[in-house]
Amino acid sequence: MRKFFNHFSLSIMMTFSVSLLQANENPFLTTLPFKEGIIHYTISGSEKGFQTTYIRNYGKERITYRRYTSYVMHAKHQHETLTLQTLNDRYTFDLTTQELSHDAPLVSRLSKQFTQLTKQEQEEMLQAPTTELLNFSCLTFTDKKGAQVLLSKEGHLLLQSTTHILGFHTRTTATKIEIKPVSSLIFSLPTQLSL
Repeated sequence: MRKFFNHFSLSIMMTFSVSLLQANENPFLTTLPFKEGIIHYTISGSEKGFQTTYIRNYGKERITYRRYTSYVMHAKHQHETLTLQTLNDRYTFDLTTQELSHDAPLVSRLSKQFTQLTKQEQEEMLQAPTTELLNFSCLTFTDKKGAQVLLSKEGHLLLQSTTHILGFHTRTTATKIEIKPVSSLIFSLPTQLSL
């Protein structure tokens, strides 16, 4: 998945419209319309499993637990990850290999790219159509290889990602959003993590 997001560049075809924003306002700087919640996902295709994302502070803080099985050359591999995401940082701890990685969240990178576009390019991005998923109007991003991501227009929830890499196809799709308080214990890091 990390390799997938690293392939995003300024040449990404971004299609979306933002009716409430004026041209040149950065659409990636919005927050969620709810303070706390839980999003449930299914993972299908070459990988099978589930993902749960816990959100607080209008989406400025997110914890994602992902457990899935991948099938490579008839071999079955179990994976578990825990990801802590803020506006500017994303830390992913692989619970299987005990490895920690750090990078910038997708929305942070897209926000930076948006500011580097010309005024005309920004206006074109703000005029394109949207897709709807779970009652959220979504921004659609497709890279040159056909990998696609749907982000909610408000607060940029990752609602669906589809990747096609070397004959492997994986789709992660949000199936349910619960807008409710999230325990602060969820956001307490495990003792083996020290950031």
